[in-house]
Amino acid sequence: MDCIYQEDISIEQFKLRYKNKTDKGFKYIDNVSAGNIEDINSTLTNISTDRNVKIWHYFNKLSGKYCIIANKGRTIYNGRMTTKHGQLPFV
Repeated sequence: MDCIYQEDISIEQFKLRYKNKTDKGFKYIDNVSAGNIEDINSTLTNISTDRNVKIWHYFNKLSGKYCIIANKGRTIYNGRMTTKHGQLPFV
């Protein structure tokens, strides 16, 4: 019923993906910045996240709720699922 999807994208990809969606309920896009993310996985694998943004997508299939959180605390979208018929956007 619940699904959480995490992705790690560059700040450039983030801006391209979300900058024109403010009219669709997306907020605080300009306030999201890259880096400064404490992530044990990046420490263990020696991958730098200085130019990346961590994004969490939360879906609830029963209620149709969809929430996107960037960098552990900035909610950029909190609303209805954007897919048809309550389908999750991935398998």
